[in-house]
Amino acid sequence: MRELHRGFWYHTMKRSKQLFYKYLSEIGINAFPSLNERPSMAFVEQFAKGKELVGAEIGTYIGHNARIMLKRMHIKHLYLIDPYDNAVLEDIGFDKIDSEYKKAQQRVRPWKEKVTFILKYSDKAMDDVPDNLDFVYIDGNHDYDFVKKDIELYYPKVRKGGVVAGHDFVASEQGVIRAAIEFADAHKHTLMSEEDDWWFVKS
Repeated sequence: MRELHRGFWYHTMKRSKQLFYKYLSEIGINAFPSLNERPSMAFVEQFAKGKELVGAEIGTYIGHNARIMLKRMHIKHLYLIDPYDNAVLEDIGFDKIDSEYKKAQQRVRPWKEKVTFILKYSDKAMDDVPDNLDFVYIDGNHDYDFVKKDIELYYPKVRKGGVVAGHDFVASEQGVIRAAIEFADAHKHTLMSEEDDWWFVKS
């Protein structure tokens, strides 16, 4: 029941965002004007000093950020974790989430040999993701419990000197802020933030 509740709000929020972006496009506004990395990923690229990167993104949605990472970063392989769960959306009359998965596939198609889609919730995807990742980018369910769980689960997957990062470190997402700060403080990591991103280096 909890997973159903999670899916309902997670996909309702994402669908609302999708409709908003569609509306902006229809009135001539580009919702994604920049193809620069998000700040945390720009940090990863600079910190890596040319090394080929293996990373994971939790919450891929339509693949916009994945495309930017593949286009702008020196990626060896990228694991994209998102359940693309149809069941909840069908129950409330939304379009099938398959279309979002297809959009993500299309966006990363030029780099398909470097990409593995994992169509599972993040807690079920652990065995499909290798250890010693250079980075993990967390942008799934933004409720405190889920952000906290994603950090706790994927922190051991990141190598020493790698980066744990995420999105929506903003006032409207207090769960994200609380989870990131608490974990960084508990492990004595310096938490950095810029724009909507947060990150720390695993020492």
